[in-house]
Amino acid sequence: MAMKIKTIDALEPAKKPYKKHDGKGLYLVVYPSGTKVFRLKYFYMLKENTITLGKWGKITLKEAREKAEEFRLSLRQKQEHLDPLKDESTKDSLNGHSTDFTFGEISALWLSKKFKRLSIKYRLDTQGILERHILPTLRERFLSTIRVKELYDLLSSIQDKGLLETGVRAYSIIDRVYRFAAAQGYEGKYPCPLLKGQLDSPKVCAMPAATDEFELTSILQRLDEGNRSTNVVMLAIRCSFHWFCRPIELRTLQWSAVNFALKRLELVAAKSGRPHLIPLTAQTLELLEQLKKLAGDSPYIFQSPTLPDQPISENTCNNALRLLGIKHDEMVMHGVRATAMTLLRERFKVKSTVIRLQLGHTIKDKTGRAYDRSRHLKKRRVMMRMWSQFLVDLTAGKVDLSDLIGDI
Repeated sequence: MAMKIKTIDALEPAKKPYKKHDGKGLYLVVYPSGTKVFRLKYFYMLKENTITLGKWGKITLKEAREKAEEFRLSLRQKQEHLDPLKDESTKDSLNGHSTDFTFGEISALWLSKKFKRLSIKYRLDTQGILERHILPTLRERFLSTIRVKELYDLLSSIQDKGLLETGVRAYSIIDRVYRFAAAQGYEGKYPCPLLKGQLDSPKVCAMPAATDEFELTSILQRLDEGNRSTNVVMLAIRCSFHWFCRPIELRTLQWSAVNFALKRLELVAAKSGRPHLIPLTAQTLELLEQLKKLAGDSPYIFQSPTLPDQPISENTCNNALRLLGIKHDEMVMHGVRATAMTLLRERFKVKSTVIRLQLGHTIKDKTGRAYDRSRHLKKRRVMMRMWSQFLVDLTAGKVDLSDLIGDI
């Protein structure tokens, strides 16, 4: 059934791209981003092919039909048995984009198809880099028109802001989008290999962390004195010290992950994708009760103060630490993991295997099999209770640290 303008305007994006057919091979693809693109299906030498005619809003329905008819006519007129997609004369009639995708539409398709295979952290980080650094420049550009120098300038501008790792990751994302486009039929220029080795590599360094009792006491007491309120961000920081999970796991935690009956969090480790358990202590159950009062209808335990249906952002907790006078070289949220690892091993003599399991690391036994998610769960419960009480006592100044003065 032929489309109408009102029908196109009314089409809403869905979780996956879908098509609305007009007839004679012409159809409209609606992407999850809301972008609507006219495409034409045709057969050449018994093979099905498609071409992009243009985006809705850039061309009208009438113009799309005219371009489709123009292409069909050129196809019928070919005498040399050449695919019109490879014929330069046909490109002129279709504004040079007969086999092309815009970067925006193909990146949206890439994300929608690959999301199920990617970790939560990778999905959120990738979306963030695309939206903030790549799409503002490349969204409307056809892949074949993007030049090597343009990509280099874009990536260099990111690194010039001090975001060395972000620049490298942006290059990786662009490279993957081009490779995905090739799998979808794109046969144009592929500029990424020429940029290999041209970007600055970030230096790998340890995350700033409090690795002795005195440093940790100072930070915990500043947290307690600086803000005794029960706002979501401060509660997130407190929970992080008790649970020492990855920041991405913390901020994306949903209430569905809390098993109050068994007193534990049941989530998926961000790096391995494996189920991960965090035993809940009396102290953390109390924190969750405070969070319940602030939750409203949000599925997230630590919901954004401005967008309740979204979790707090990546830098929210780190910014809160800075506002409390805790400098970047003293502590960052990811450093909490190093703090727990160091003190549990040195002060409490907990076995490294038990700590690493609680950190969500993938550990294999002598036969090469990964430990079961519940391995050492009883020992981990004891460890977490001991750790939570230790944090509370440190904050209250109840831990005797006099025996450590000689080690300073």
